[in-house]
Amino acid sequence: MAVEHELFDRLWYGRSEASIGDERPEGYSAEIWATAQAAARRTEEQYGVDLLRKDTETQFDWGMLSGKISAIRWVLGAEWDFLDS
Repeated sequence: MAVEHELFDRLWYGRSEASIGDERPEGYSAEIWATAQAAARRTEEQYGVDLLRKDTETQFDWGMLSGKISAIRWVLGAEWDFLDS
């Protein structure tokens, strides 16, 4: 479960607009944007920016992260290819 949680965090970070900049995207309320940015900063502190950036550096890296979480979730009983974050 700990590995699934880590991979979830890393997948969320890679998909999160909060991880790529400080400018609030259109459609985000100030409160939701502040919450997302705080979560991104906590994730960076926990795993390190280098690892988080490497997860999405190339299509191969992104595929490896997706494959890992899919496999872990499948072993834990989820449907194959469950990649929600």
